[in-house]
Amino acid sequence: MATKNLTPQLLDTRVLQRNVHEGALSADDLKAHLAALPDVAGKGEPLRAARQGLDDDALDDETEE
Repeated sequence: MATKNLTPQLLDTRVLQRNVHEGALSADDLKAHLAALPDVAGKGEPLRAARQGLDDDALDDETEE
């Protein structure tokens, strides 16, 4: 079996289901690709976004309600 060239276009989540359904990407190829991805869960960081015009204290007060 030849190795399939998995391009970003084939793996784009917006069209992934269609590519599998139409046969452009096999379910086995997708499973193998996902299994080969590294686990980067430990690299994540919490995200805190402030709204313009409010300081951090105002955001804390608002979430307590």
